[in-house]
Amino acid sequence: MLLDSISSDRFSFPKKTMIIIKTTEDYVNITLIQHRRIFMDLEESKRRVTVTPRLGLHGMHGQPIIAYDKALTTVFFGDIHYYIICWAKIGKLMKDLDELISLNHDRMKIYDALFENCRKIRNSFEHIDERIGKEIFEIGESDGNIFTSYDGYQVDLKNGENYLREFYGNLLEDLQNQISP
Repeated sequence: MLLDSISSDRFSFPKKTMIIIKTTEDYVNITLIQHRRIFMDLEESKRRVTVTPRLGLHGMHGQPIIAYDKALTTVFFGDIHYYIICWAKIGKLMKDLDELISLNHDRMKIYDALFENCRKIRNSFEHIDERIGKEIFEIGESDGNIFTSYDGYQVDLKNGENYLREFYGNLLEDLQNQISP
């Protein structure tokens, strides 16, 4: 755990900093859970898809009708939605933490685009009701590897766990450097 690794008798961060660090740790763990859920949803959807053959002209086979389980699609959307929210929240917490302690900006900067895309997708999800009748009413699409919002922002689902673990490891290292340079 992050807090265990930075606790020391000779050094401690201010209370606000510790709360941000603990909350970040919670969101990292939740994001990992959501990542696993997304891929469990995808596996389950492959098992539940139904394909109905359709005859085309002159009795030849036409395009089949493919139907997805509505309940599972809803769960999949919910899991992606919360996954995006968690990434966006981690990005917000990193901005707050950066105001309190010195982080390695060059190393942490590589996550800025991911945080920003997640923030924009989260906003899109949260304000979908405002687009009814005004814009295209969709949330986005996923090929199982990448989620693309209706307005073109993307999140790499396939490598999400690797990014999260890398980010978290870098954060731990930066915090360790704060207490034992």
